[in-house]
Amino acid sequence: MANFDHSARLPWYLRLALTLGGWLAAMIILLLLVLVLYVVGLIGSLDGASLTFYSALLAVPAALWLRKPTIGQQQIGLAWAIAATCGFYLAIMSFGDGDSNFRMMLKVLCFLPVLAVMTWAMPSTLYRLMAVCGGVFLLVQSLGYFSGRYLPPMLAIGLTALLVALLLAGWLQQVIRSAARPSAGGNAWRYGIPAGLMALCLAAIHRGLLNDIFGPSAGHAMLATMLGLGIAVGLVGSALAYTRRTAADAMPVYLPAALFCGVTALFSPGLGLGLLLLLTARYLGSRALLATAGAYLLLYLADWYYFLGITLLHKALLLMVSGSALLLLALWVKQWQTQGGDHAD
Repeated sequence: MANFDHSARLPWYLRLALTLGGWLAAMIILLLLVLVLYVVGLIGSLDGASLTFYSALLAVPAALWLRKPTIGQQQIGLAWAIAATCGFYLAIMSFGDGDSNFRMMLKVLCFLPVLAVMTWAMPSTLYRLMAVCGGVFLLVQSLGYFSGRYLPPMLAIGLTALLVALLLAGWLQQVIRSAARPSAGGNAWRYGIPAGLMALCLAAIHRGLLNDIFGPSAGHAMLATMLGLGIAVGLVGSALAYTRRTAADAMPVYLPAALFCGVTALFSPGLGLGLLLLLTARYLGSRALLATAGAYLLLYLADWYYFLGITLLHKALLLMVSGSALLLLALWVKQWQTQGGDHAD
């Protein structure tokens, strides 16, 4: 893929512009497809099978364009790939005659293998990043929905938290590998997994909206607990494993940071994840990730803070305690650095 995809060499703001442009062009392509079907008189007979066929027709030129040597041609391919993916999703949603929430969630699960095949077939980092983000969101949300609806609460929380912990541990392995070999691939996984988790943390604040979209389930009410427990377990477990197989003097830095972010995630999963992203940006020396983490923390805190069911005094005390803890952790790391620590970064 590195021989074809030139977007990985672009600055992050240009990649963002290309992504937004790809979505806009994809919507135009879908509207043109609907217009053509309307003109030829096939719009009335449109069903799941025909939508699948038309989406496959869009996917073939997308894969070919994405293998072209110039950025402009690859951008055309990205737009066609997004349009094909949206078409496949609509096709799967069109199969069957049931409108129940249970059937809709089963269709979402059926879309995940299609998304995986499209991710494998499209040699584009931008497309794969969006696909990984969407796949993580749908996978965790679906497991939380079904487990919360059909399993005891403790078992439902444990299963979904285990999935979140495994995803986070896999992402941290990608981060460590990227720090050791900056030229290594895996950008889609390295940025797609946390993007999906960030979207889940934001969605957990508005569980009423999840009930309106996907149907009522106890898993939506427990989603914040599932995410917080999974982030805490994955983070602390990864820190223990990393310090065990590397230098022992890294433990006074990594474990307190992991415990602090993990405990914060138990109380507020998005806040713990945002702090982890800030530390990861410092570890990698990535300004783009630092800006993303900062913007996400501002967005999440504004949303979470407004809907938090406690008094204004308690909210102010919470912010003061969190800021004090961060300052103490930063002073601790700085003091440890001056004493000759080699692994503070």
